[in-house]
Amino acid sequence: MSLVDRIEELKEGIYVLKGATNIGILRFKGNEAVVIDTGLDKDVGKRILKALDILGLHLSVIINTHSHADHCGGNHFLIRRTDACVYASKLEAAIIENTLFEPIYLFCGAYPIEELKVKFLMAKPSHVDHHLEEIPSSLEFDDLHLKILCLKGHSWEQIGVEAKGVLFCGDALFPERVLDKYGIPFNVSIYDQMRTLESLRSANCEIFVPSHTDPTNDISHLIALNKERLIEVEQRIKGILDKELTLDEVISRLCGSFKIRLVDMVEYSLVKTSVLAFLKYLCERGEIHFKLRENALYWKRSS
Repeated sequence: MSLVDRIEELKEGIYVLKGATNIGILRFKGNEAVVIDTGLDKDVGKRILKALDILGLHLSVIINTHSHADHCGGNHFLIRRTDACVYASKLEAAIIENTLFEPIYLFCGAYPIEELKVKFLMAKPSHVDHHLEEIPSSLEFDDLHLKILCLKGHSWEQIGVEAKGVLFCGDALFPERVLDKYGIPFNVSIYDQMRTLESLRSANCEIFVPSHTDPTNDISHLIALNKERLIEVEQRIKGILDKELTLDEVISRLCGSFKIRLVDMVEYSLVKTSVLAFLKYLCERGEIHFKLRENALYWKRSS
């Protein structure tokens, strides 16, 4: 697909640059542009600049929905090539500016091993000019009005950006092919992700742009798919915790039930974080509990 064919105008002055991670392009003040997310690396950054050139736009503002590398990896290149300023929520900004933090938290807070210091987890650091502390909130860029929504769950403080009835919703929703590929969707808070799905159900928008599937006028099917998968993972964890298991035993049995074969430290660390998010969620609801025995931590379903 040519670059021109990847650019779709959703509303007047509101575009999506389709790719592995969808990029929002919002026109304001004639020929200025807000870009929402910047992809994985400088190659995506170059593609964004070429798309802006096709549209006759100049990059002024970058907004990152969250700090995962495939959403902020182009920042470093773009802010070196333009005078764009960057906006992100406060906690996501800390990771965008210090991208080693993601491998650190995936490695339980210890200095991470080299296998986790990869481009997929660790973008080049970039400065964030404006930390969004009040969410939901709004931003004004001349004649462009943006609503900033709280969509956390997949990431610590993920945001959505809505303009003219078009909502760029980051990784709040995954398509069926992604859910089937990974089995256990990555989330840091199941409680927050459930709330985000419910908030999207009532979102008064005409078009929704998830990061990894096509824009759509109706996200009810995606909401149902994502909620069903969360409930399915929850039920499978409770099912295997009929006896005391360590975290690694939970991971092994859960992955086996989804026919997932973890092949490297990256995959293991992502799944481990997601499983811990589920264990916290179930523990706080009183459905499971943990016990420290013989210097090991065990989890079990509550009676």
